[in-house]
Amino acid sequence: MLQREENDRAVLDILSYVETVAPTDKDALDIFYQGLVAEGLAACACGSTQISRDDGERTFVCQRCRLKTWFTSSILLCKARRFKAYFAALLICEAGLEVTATRLATLTGIVSATGLSIQKKFNTAIGNQMPSDAPKISGKNLKAIIAKRTAITPVGKRPFAEQEEIDEQLLLEQELEEDAVLKQNGAIVVQDLDPKPVLALDNSLLDEFDTAKNVVWSKLSSIPVTIDKIFEETNIPVGRIAACLTTLEMEGRVEELPGSRFVKVAKSSAPEAATANPDLARSLALAAEGFVRNTIEYSHGVGRKSIQLKLAGWWCTSDRERWSAGSVMHLCLTHSPVSCRTIMNYVSPPMLSIMLC
Repeated sequence: MLQREENDRAVLDILSYVETVAPTDKDALDIFYQGLVAEGLAACACGSTQISRDDGERTFVCQRCRLKTWFTSSILLCKARRFKAYFAALLICEAGLEVTATRLATLTGIVSATGLSIQKKFNTAIGNQMPSDAPKISGKNLKAIIAKRTAITPVGKRPFAEQEEIDEQLLLEQELEEDAVLKQNGAIVVQDLDPKPVLALDNSLLDEFDTAKNVVWSKLSSIPVTIDKIFEETNIPVGRIAACLTTLEMEGRVEELPGSRFVKVAKSSAPEAATANPDLARSLALAAEGFVRNTIEYSHGVGRKSIQLKLAGWWCTSDRERWSAGSVMHLCLTHSPVSCRTIMNYVSPPMLSIMLC
């Protein structure tokens, strides 16, 4: 991924290109329609492709049955008006660049609410492309960026209280499930983890991470310690410390106590080694660290309610193979409409999907 200055320059280059090829919303709408035609999606409900359309219009007329069709009504652009802003946002996504909703609004001459709506529609559609068996992480691993209150933040509590309530519910469900297994079988059966795709990373990056993890491990004991304390003693970046602790926790070697304090897990209470997948744990920790670092750089923080949408957007930014040129345009032209009500009512799931890329 690019450094912030390079990213911002590249965004401005894209906006300059948009001004050249689509100076108005009608020009941008024409480009989307040309995309429909190129993909063979411009057709009447009767099946005929013999259609006519005036430039700048969101409708076409079938030459066979004379039916007038709103071609944006069944795709992601349904009810859109600011097509130029949509086109700019699309190109920014396909280039793997980052831009905040406010910055997008400023650059394209729209209000911030529209910029936010465009990004959330894109991220919703992108998130729907995540496989159902995508690796999952807990929101507590992203505590550093859950810093904005939302409509479901408990009254009078800090933003992270949303995640704490989720953790309590998940723990209760886990205890009930374990009790049910005990009653049924007389003993708890530990099942092996299903194999998951493991992130392929440069060996130097893995070595650097393992070195940091060993240093963090050496600073832990049976006495609870905070991330700030580990930072004071090691000078390892806070984000990297959090990623190391996440890995150690997933390996069953570390436990997080109330107040974000960490202790080593006694060997007798640690899970069997067969249930741990160190490679997956390390990959997830590095992916989470990258997402946290990127969010702090561009957004400073996010609410728990919509954090899954941010993870989807980050997948698009970081996975250049999956989201290459033309991919987001194809998604715009084939994904069903995402309504404002859907966006407003969206709540991130208890366990968050994160792509290893």
